[in-house]
Amino acid sequence: MRQFARTAALTGYADLCRSLGLDPAQLMASVGLDIADLEVPDRWVPAVPMARLLELSAREAGCDDFAVRMSERRGLGSLGPLSVVLREEADLRGVLEVLVRFEHAYTGVLDLRLTEEAGRATVDIRLEFGEAVPTRQVQDLVLANLAGMIRILIRPTWLPTGTHFAHETPAQLAAAAGRRIPDLIAPGLRVLFVGINPGLWSGAVGHHFARPGNRFWPVLHRAGFTPRVLSPFEERALLDLAGLVHVDADGQTLGARGNHQINELILKEIARITKRHILRNGGMQGNAPGPVRANLLHANSLVHLHRQHPLPGKIG
Repeated sequence: MRQFARTAALTGYADLCRSLGLDPAQLMASVGLDIADLEVPDRWVPAVPMARLLELSAREAGCDDFAVRMSERRGLGSLGPLSVVLREEADLRGVLEVLVRFEHAYTGVLDLRLTEEAGRATVDIRLEFGEAVPTRQVQDLVLANLAGMIRILIRPTWLPTGTHFAHETPAQLAAAAGRRIPDLIAPGLRVLFVGINPGLWSGAVGHHFARPGNRFWPVLHRAGFTPRVLSPFEERALLDLAGLVHVDADGQTLGARGNHQINELILKEIARITKRHILRNGGMQGNAPGPVRANLLHANSLVHLHRQHPLPGKIG
């Protein structure tokens, strides 16, 4: 289904383009938008061209933080009548609940989810364009807009306790090559998931199976290991929720090297390292591990290792 968004989402776009030496009218026309629409903030236009416009503009300007700069030119009034409702809220919880409840009043692509646990509120921001479209700049814009609104309504110095994007800058990804990801392991585990080739994305953020779209976390939930789909940044909850753990083999990001390089020698090395981790952490099911069996799951590049009844022979 085709999604739409208010032209107010592009507040500050034309001015920013001009400050960077770009022609906003020409850029908008190239994706099928009319700059005249910016004069009517409540006009609804197709959202996909807007996303493409931001990506194109950032590329043409050589400005990775294009959307963040655009957000700085935005005020609370860009939300229209909803801004009046927000000003009546007494605290941050109320502000967030209003934004979640009326998300489709200001854009058709946002799916905001608010959860609270252990005194901490988390806002999960998802984008639904209805078709494949680059969304890096849109992600930045939405998050920057949200932070800006909270600072206006709560206090100018407000900062989130943590922010996790579904992307990293090219520099951060390049720097993640060869980076080690800390093991997530504890005594008495019943199941151990071992990833073979952690990617640059996981290395950049320092969490296992972190690339957006990775199927590991949804599969865990659908298999009944977790009560909901966990975020990679909630990985430590595995130890509490299901007595599970997963580590990334030797913990080193392999970058562009693919599954075709996973041969028998690598599998034996993985089994050896994993058994060492199990022994070091007190074994599985409260005992020292018996022989370990490794099954390669091609779909998610995982090796699932688990304790069995003692069998002759050893691995590794």
